[in-house]
Amino acid sequence: MQMSSVLKFRIYYEEDESVHRDIIISPHHNFFDLHLAILKAYNFDTKEKATFYRSNQQWEEGKQISLSDYSSNESDDIINTPAVLMMKETTIDSEIIETDQRFIYVYDFNKNFTFLIELIDIIKNYPISEKSPLPVVLNFVGDPPLQYPFNSPTKKAHASLQKNKMSDLSDDLSINDNNSATD
Repeated sequence: MQMSSVLKFRIYYEEDESVHRDIIISPHHNFFDLHLAILKAYNFDTKEKATFYRSNQQWEEGKQISLSDYSSNESDDIINTPAVLMMKETTIDSEIIETDQRFIYVYDFNKNFTFLIELIDIIKNYPISEKSPLPVVLNFVGDPPLQYPFNSPTKKAHASLQKNKMSDLSDDLSINDNNSATD
């Protein structure tokens, strides 16, 4: 077992900051590795667009670190737009400029799942083994948002109940219609 320095990030769900996950990752991992760890920690799939922004203490978006280049070539502002970094090419330590560095992570540009990421610790001698490779999710607090709420078991049960109620109502209406025809 070897010892290594690692970064501990707390990833808050922006709409409910009582929901968070703690992730330990090597500073030499890239943002794509962090992206995958966040998705796994929140039970999201990997099908949607995503981007990180380096942030300040006021949670303002700074330098963009993206899964792909989503910029359009039609924009007149392309000359003034800073180059977008790619997740797979950008190591995490290359973007840490403060000991309490913050990032904003946006997943699924249609639903805009936004996560606030804060560096909460730098652990100097963390044991790393083949049995527990990094990144590691250490702490799960609160229920995660549902990526597909209409496919959740609760929603399916509710939809099934509503369908049964509508069917019962339809049966009641047809019985009443038959009775009134014979009167």
